[in-house]
Formats: sequence, structure tokens, C-alpha cells
Amino acid sequence: MSVKRILIEKDVQPLHLSSMVFRANSKLDSRYTCDGVNVNPPLTIHHIPFNTETLALLVLDQSTSGREFTHWIVWNIQPDQNLREDHIPGVEGVNDFRQHHYAGPCPDAGTHKYVFKVFALDTWLDLSPHVGRKELEQAIDNHILAQGELAVNYTREEVKA
Repeated sequence: MSVKRILIEKDVQPLHLSSMVFRANSKLDSRYTCDGVNVNPPLTIHHIPFNTETLALLVLDQSTSGREFTHWIVWNIQPDQNLREDHIPGVEGVNDFRQHHYAGPCPDAGTHKYVFKVFALDTWLDLSPHVGRKELEQAIDNHILAQGELAVNYTREEVKA
């Protein structure tokens, strides 16, 4: 079941995401991409419900043809409002590059939209680090207390051949 469908079926509270290094729908600094240091940017999460046991995070490229491309998947994040730069906050799953770490934006052409999605969950997840987005979405089904997202854009200045 997709996360979008889950949110339609459940009464989910909103989370508010922000970052000290970019604003919503602005351009992401290359530091956080394949053209820079390629580390995750810091995020601040507001309005985490009191009964949250853990957080889950997805970073998705919504500009790929056919489907969203997963750049990062993390769960069992302590319900702290600050996620630090260049830090693994929980258990990392397998992204669409088949890697277990943050893989920053690296579009082949044009401007791509990247979305950071955070979920407040009412449970701790007992998942293997070898699972991907589909398995995470199945595991969080019926456990989402709140959700928020923050979108940012990135265009590579020059794509190296």
C-alpha cells in the first residue's frame, strides 16, 4: 500500500519540517548532492505527537519518469526534533541505488524535485536493514501518527560525461 493511500485512509496529524540550509521549494546547495560532499542536510521536525515511539524518513526524487526514486530510507529514529547534517539517525534501508546510505540528488538532466518525508510512528520497527521502501511502507501501515514533508529542487550546473 502506498504512503499516499495510507494518508487518505487514516486521520494523520501534520508534522512541519524545516531546514537551516534551505527553504521549501528552493534550490538545494550542492554540498548535499553528488556534486558536493553528498551528505544529508540537517532537518528540524516540529509538532511531533507526544506518543511517538519512533520516526521514519524517506528522501524521494519525484521527477523521475514512471515513479518516485528513493535516495534515502531510515527508520527507528528517536523522536527528536533535530536531525543533524551528515549523521545516520536510525537504521538505514536499501535505496534505489541498492545502497545503505544517503545518496544525494544527482539528476542527469533538468531540474528535479526532491521531497524529504518524515513519519511519526506509534511503534518501533523490527525490520532487516536489507529492506527497501516498499517493505517500509508496508510496515508503517496503520502506525502513522503524523506526517510531514519538505520539497527542494536541484539542477546540476554541468553534467560530467
